[in-house]
Amino acid sequence: MEIAENINQQKGVNMTTNIDANILNLVQHVELNKIGWWDSVIQRLIVATLWMDGKVDSMSVDDLERALKSHFDLDLGARLNSVIDQIAGIGNIIKLSDGKIRLSEACLKTINSDVREAEEIIDRAKKAFIDTLTSDELTSAEKEQIWADFNDSFLRPFIKNIGANIYELLNVRSVNLDQSLLDTFLDHYRPEQRNYLFNSAQLFLTSIDQNVRSYILRSLNTHFCVEACGLDQKTIRSLQNSLGQAKNVTLFIDTNFLFSILELHENPSNAAALGLIELIKNLSKELNIKLYVTNPTLDEARAVLRGTIDSLNGSRITPNMAEVAGRYVSGLSRKFFYEVNRSNTPLTPKQFFQPYIDNLVLILRTKGVEVFNEDIAQLNTRQDVVDDLITQTEYEENKWGEKAKAYKPLEHDIVLWHLIKDKRRIGVDSPLDAEYWIVTIDFRFLGFDDYKKTNNIIIVPICIHPTTLVQLLQFWIPRSQLLEDTLYSSLWLPFVFRDLDPQSENITIEIVKTLGRFENVGDLPKETIIGILVNEALRQRIKNETNVEKQIELVREALIEQNLKAQAQIDEEKSKNKGYEQILQEKEADITRLRDDLQTTRTELAQEREDRQGLSSELASIRQTLETRDKDEYKKRTQQKYVIIGVIIPFVLLLLAWFVITTKFVNLILYAGIFTGSFLVVWSWLFDYFGEKNKIISETRSFKVYHSIIKWVLSILGVILIGIMTNALYDWLKIAVTQFFGQQKP
Repeated sequence: MEIAENINQQKGVNMTTNIDANILNLVQHVELNKIGWWDSVIQRLIVATLWMDGKVDSMSVDDLERALKSHFDLDLGARLNSVIDQIAGIGNIIKLSDGKIRLSEACLKTINSDVREAEEIIDRAKKAFIDTLTSDELTSAEKEQIWADFNDSFLRPFIKNIGANIYELLNVRSVNLDQSLLDTFLDHYRPEQRNYLFNSAQLFLTSIDQNVRSYILRSLNTHFCVEACGLDQKTIRSLQNSLGQAKNVTLFIDTNFLFSILELHENPSNAAALGLIELIKNLSKELNIKLYVTNPTLDEARAVLRGTIDSLNGSRITPNMAEVAGRYVSGLSRKFFYEVNRSNTPLTPKQFFQPYIDNLVLILRTKGVEVFNEDIAQLNTRQDVVDDLITQTEYEENKWGEKAKAYKPLEHDIVLWHLIKDKRRIGVDSPLDAEYWIVTIDFRFLGFDDYKKTNNIIIVPICIHPTTLVQLLQFWIPRSQLLEDTLYSSLWLPFVFRDLDPQSENITIEIVKTLGRFENVGDLPKETIIGILVNEALRQRIKNETNVEKQIELVREALIEQNLKAQAQIDEEKSKNKGYEQILQEKEADITRLRDDLQTTRTELAQEREDRQGLSSELASIRQTLETRDKDEYKKRTQQKYVIIGVIIPFVLLLLAWFVITTKFVNLILYAGIFTGSFLVVWSWLFDYFGEKNKIISETRSFKVYHSIIKWVLSILGVILIGIMTNALYDWLKIAVTQFFGQQKP
């Protein structure tokens, strides 16, 4: 804790520079509700600095000190070495022999992994934002530039501002929720572009995309931690001492916050208010928060509800009227129109609002809000209250003119402010010691509180916005999904919500009520209703007219005018349609001609297709004929070859052999005959054998006849040959036996 003694205590709102997106993971995980959170943040900032400036290379302690001052405005002085020793003790820093230091390999590996994760989240968030830019006129490069402008001009300054609010609050300075940042971003673009860019910013900030939420919350948590570590020693010690100790806080709610937690008006603050209520219910025992509402606040809320009933009564509101009118009003009226359109059933303002008027206390108790029953009527006449009321009334009239707060709401706010001021102990000089607060979403009320602080009437602010309160609660509440959701829903609401002109809303309601008096109002299309509501001439006349009958007449005239415009548009459309009809007829004639041409072409194609089919059939027939002829030719050649090789050539050879033998060797004629006979037998058998093996030869009729004859001849020759062999064998045996027995005789 002593380290905080040397930290610069003169920091302003913009304490930090733009923190490198790659180091967000290094700090954002620190939980401020734990003992030692400050030391953890300081250690992580040192590691982050070594990563940004040192990387793998080493750094001297002096260079590290200068880098901490440059990046985070941290001046640890002589205590820096002890912190380095602590980090080295857990193995994240290595101290070198030359006195320099560097990150360990294990730490560097972890950081690089965290950096990659952070980069992926940034890329996905960027894509989510660019996806909201639906204008077809924008190129990819222009969308990239808008994303850069959105970050540089709005998101980063906004996050820095939000994070610095706690520093300012805990150092008892003015908390500034700067609502001009979004306008600064929008001012970079043409007027016609600002509306859809505003819608894109709102869609992005209210997105349920987990990557968008992570991107914003990581940045917010980092800046919040960095700002918190810059608190002075006394404040840090007070925070550390408060952890683990029971702390009682009493919150008084104002009327607008009451409507938010009851979801009685259409307001972006509803989610934040409900989240805060749920968060308070789940607080640990170390922090006991009680919610109260005063009877004047209840009376004001009931009066506003009755006033809304009165302003909306007296006419029939159709779903079409409700849907359209809801675009041009805010608050309670928009909520009512939304319910009429949603339910699509007849619903009067009294039916909707009266249950809340009758049961307001009971409904609030379900939200954890109790009634503060002390009598505070004497405050209305106290001189300091009266003086503030006069001063604030004059300020409202000079600052806002026709939009100035009425006397009764101002009286309520100032009396409530003085009540809480009186409740606080004398000498409260730290928000950590303040037990009584007003939680409000009314920026004029916050402005009055800031005025009183600026004039040294108070030291610690009395009014607190839900955004600031949720951030402050991080010192006592462990990190959870509920905390993240509440923090996220609360941080953007001041920047995306723009109040509509109350007078303009009243005129819209008067026109809607007057329309509801017409018999056939249910038949009016949305376009007609929109035309009536945006009719500036009608709005100016209604503004200055209080007589109901004259208002009806003005609206009737506007309806007639709107109908005439609609008729003129119809006539113009008819005139255009005549030209279109002529063009259409010409086009139809062209179509007819094209159809005829198409049909002709189709017929020609069909004929061509038929011709091609005929040619294909003819070609197939020719191909088949050729194949058949080729087969016949092949058979013929094969048969000729067989006859030549198997008949003619052997026959010629036989004749040649017979001629030579009979001419040259007359005495061998017998043997020539035997040779010839044997040759013919063998040749006949071979001719038959090889012919049988060849399908082309074997299937001819002549070969089949030959095969049958040769089988018969060979069978006869076989029998003759067997007989000869048998006779020869018999003669041989006869001779052998005779010789054998002849030799046996004496």
